[in-house]
Amino acid sequence: MQLPNKGIGGAGINYPIGVAVNSKDQVYVANAGDWRITVYNGTVQDNTKTLTQADGIHSPSDISIDGMDNVWISDPTGLGDTNIDVFSANSAKLNSIKTADYVGKIAVSKHGPFFMTTSDVNQATRTAYAGEILTNKSSFFKSSGIFGESMTLDQNGKAYVAEFNGDVAIGDPKTHTWQVLFHVPYGASGIAVDNLRKRVYVASDDLNKIDVFSTAGVYLTTIQ
Repeated sequence: MQLPNKGIGGAGINYPIGVAVNSKDQVYVANAGDWRITVYNGTVQDNTKTLTQADGIHSPSDISIDGMDNVWISDPTGLGDTNIDVFSANSAKLNSIKTADYVGKIAVSKHGPFFMTTSDVNQATRTAYAGEILTNKSSFFKSSGIFGESMTLDQNGKAYVAEFNGDVAIGDPKTHTWQVLFHVPYGASGIAVDNLRKRVYVASDDLNKIDVFSTAGVYLTTIQ
């Protein structure tokens, strides 16, 4: 089934590998196709907030936004390690945290301490995520029984996971219990959730778009 295209946004979607949304309903897209972050303000692309290689973006693999609307970008260097770059809501660079590992997918909690997670798509072990708090005070690694492609954390600490088979599930990362909310007809490359407006954003790098749903799974529109 091909979802209809209601066509909001500009021409800035290029192999979207991650998506995030802030408290002002601005949508941030990590584009692997041209190594940049594009931002949508309502139905209009906000070119004043675009982040490119000139801002230190190399090859973004995911994006997340914390409770202060700071933007966290997972940016693997190609040498086996990763820069976690942090920008303010006004696109000013705040920090760059270098990790010794490849971090493909990240999620940052809305209410701190900042909780970083990586989504590990491993068909053999069906591992959905691993993670650590940046203070290194806590970590977990758990096979969850789902095949996660991307993950985000909402304001209540619940995890939304887009699975490789197209299922969008919600769960508790502490108890590892999950419930499928709805299904999309493609493997998702990124996911974001806006509890206040009851929206879920699902990115498809294969179809070069981001579909927007209600939290009940009703299709609303497409950013393309």
